[in-house]
Amino acid sequence: MVIGDGSLDKNSVEFSHKKEHFEYIKYILKLCGRIAGNVQKERISGYGTTIIPARTISDISISNFAKNFYIGGKKIIPKNAIISPLALAIIYMDDGSLMKSENQQDRCTIALNDYDYQSVMNFKEILQLQHGISDGSTSTAYSLSSVVTINVDGKQIQSCGDTVIFEESGLKPDAEFQLSDIESTSSGKFSENTIISGIVNDYKNFFGKGQVVVIQSQLGVPICAYSGDDVYWEVRNDLPKTTKLMIDGKALYIHRANFQIIDKDLID
Repeated sequence: MVIGDGSLDKNSVEFSHKKEHFEYIKYILKLCGRIAGNVQKERISGYGTTIIPARTISDISISNFAKNFYIGGKKIIPKNAIISPLALAIIYMDDGSLMKSENQQDRCTIALNDYDYQSVMNFKEILQLQHGISDGSTSTAYSLSSVVTINVDGKQIQSCGDTVIFEESGLKPDAEFQLSDIESTSSGKFSENTIISGIVNDYKNFFGKGQVVVIQSQLGVPICAYSGDDVYWEVRNDLPKTTKLMIDGKALYIHRANFQIIDKDLID
């Protein structure tokens, strides 16, 4: 939302759309879950269009998160931004359009007019590395399909679209969440820490180290959690739609999954 039509206003994020798109405004507020605010009074834009603003609640945690997308009061797209499929869909709904031509396949464009050149290049790289999407002018785009073949002791598993987790020997989850734990309408957005906090809090005593890594499905459903004192992540160029996490020197690969790294002290 911040990359699209959202903007930081003190400790909340505000966004607006045409009056005709009011259902979409309500949908975005629903995705915001517990940080959703209210619809504001109608305004007339500089183009004479009636628009309806809406905003999140005011909270310092929202400001702290959104500031990652600002430098000197101007919006940026950081190189290390993680954009989930749902977040990408929202960016497209905000600033995208579908282009059709008789002589070419359908393609979309996303207008990043207010961003600097580096932000545009960062966004282009994010599309390639995290979603396997190319603008057609880059020779390094993935040519692999979405089917993943996993070899285990000479035996094969073929998977398409599923979340897959690979653990290095010796790395075990501190908690594995059950369906009975989950009462959430999360959109899977990384800004919605509060959505899963109730679930993670119930397992707080299971975590013996300073940082907690929560692995979620693409829909934001918590699957399992690890803890470690030295945790970092990287996007692998040779493994599409896969992120490598290092937890105290042990590798964890997650394919088609979201994750959050949370300081244990933040878990009530």
